[in-house]
Amino acid sequence: MTFVIARRVGLSEVAVITLAQSLLAYATVAGDGGMGTGAVTRIVGGKSVRAIVRGTARTQLGLTLLASLVVVPIVASSAGWPLAIVLAATPFAIASSTSYVLQARQDVASIAAARISGNVVTAGVGVLAASSALPLPLIAAAYPLGALTTAVVGNLRAGTRPRDLLGRPSLAFLLSDWKHGLGLFGYTLTVHFYASVLLILSSTLSGGANLVDIALATRLLLIFSIPAQIIESILLPRYARRLGSDGFRGRVLRDAVLGFVAGCIACAALVVVAPIYVPLLFGPSAEGAVGTVQAVVLQVPISIATSVLSAGLLARRRSLGLTIAYVSAAVIQVIWAVSFASSGPEQMGLAIVVSEIGLALGATIAFSRTKPTPAIASGA
Repeated sequence: MTFVIARRVGLSEVAVITLAQSLLAYATVAGDGGMGTGAVTRIVGGKSVRAIVRGTARTQLGLTLLASLVVVPIVASSAGWPLAIVLAATPFAIASSTSYVLQARQDVASIAAARISGNVVTAGVGVLAASSALPLPLIAAAYPLGALTTAVVGNLRAGTRPRDLLGRPSLAFLLSDWKHGLGLFGYTLTVHFYASVLLILSSTLSGGANLVDIALATRLLLIFSIPAQIIESILLPRYARRLGSDGFRGRVLRDAVLGFVAGCIACAALVVVAPIYVPLLFGPSAEGAVGTVQAVVLQVPISIATSVLSAGLLARRRSLGLTIAYVSAAVIQVIWAVSFASSGPEQMGLAIVVSEIGLALGATIAFSRTKPTPAIASGA
């Protein structure tokens, strides 16, 4: 989808959409509030799935509405109202998804089916709209349509009914585990700031000269990071069930090392063939971004290890230590980006890699310092 836009409309338009989506994702983060992760551990613990879905989904939709009232005007100021309004539907589609039920059940097949369905719709609608030379907002409508498809398919697989999503948000549900929920909200918000700050800075520093290359590189990084996201979603419920088992800490650290090694192999391949797939995907005009992509993908093996450690910390309900690690990494990323913005997009893009190293070290320290936690008892 993004590649078609790049070829049909232009790289600058891809950068505009990417920046707008990154800003709108703050509404998604505020709407999620870490409740999706909390829902996984609650369901694994034997709580009523229907009650968890109703409390989580209705609260998330309400918070998304409030956050959108703030974020959408900010996006409109830079991308225009038509594009902002169209893309603003995406956070609501994500908030209506109950994929956390599938995650708790470790139903990988259903999660994959939902995501694939959404990607197919996004690609199909986007290619058709771009090929028909429709205005950019109509082309961008493929993204919320894809997100809605993912939510619908996932909800059907999870057994979620439409009436489970509709209703007044429950303040009692929101406050039922407010300390842990507040920690997860801080963690979720920090993670998105960490993931988006480089793109936002590239739009302002050095007159925005690095924005297009950074936007293309981070867009590809989203694709290359999918394995890390899948690994974390699979390991979180698995680790939550094995908290009290012998050798839990060693198992997590071993998985992190194995993930890093596998990521290094994939990273080497991505770096070597970057001069081929970057212009092939985005067009000949994107050849100048090859170096930036090669720099940014060095993050891949580190992010896989970090995802494993994150799953271990979240399973132990130790979101504070992980949040501190992300805050520290975000500070490193900002300092590096500001310092090297004038040196070009390749040097500026390395901020992601350097900060990810700091994140991995911080997550390792946080995990090593956590005390063993009793396993979640079914029916608790």
